[in-house]
Amino acid sequence: TRLHPSDTGKDCWQCTRDVFRPVYTLSLLSENLFTKLNKQHYYMPTITLYTRRLCTYCGAAKQLLVSNDYDYEEVNLDEEPELMQEVMVKSGQRTMPQIFVGDHSVGGFRELYQQINSGEFASLLEQ
Repeated sequence: TRLHPSDTGKDCWQCTRDVFRPVYTLSLLSENLFTKLNKQHYYMPTITLYTRRLCTYCGAAKQLLVSNDYDYEEVNLDEEPELMQEVMVKSGQRTMPQIFVGDHSVGGFRELYQQINSGEFASLLEQ
């Protein structure tokens, strides 16, 4: 009778390969997923939301971004009035809120709403 190597206390290369193959495959998959998530996290342009207090469209824009799982940085222009002129020049608009993806001006709430519904906003973030 021929004994299996594991019966003699030695490891069988065939058995260990079969045992470790799923673990190795899983680690490759999780590594690829981790790399993809890291690229999305680290390379995604910043969404900046310039707002003012008591602005209903500002609140609606924040709620729209949150409901679509977008993280954003909020800059309240009531607290930084010198920045308001810069934002107006940069965006070409005087209304609030003003939303930027990186240096690209999205516009106000209505433009944000249209771009999210059309998928254009998501493609802006992928660039």
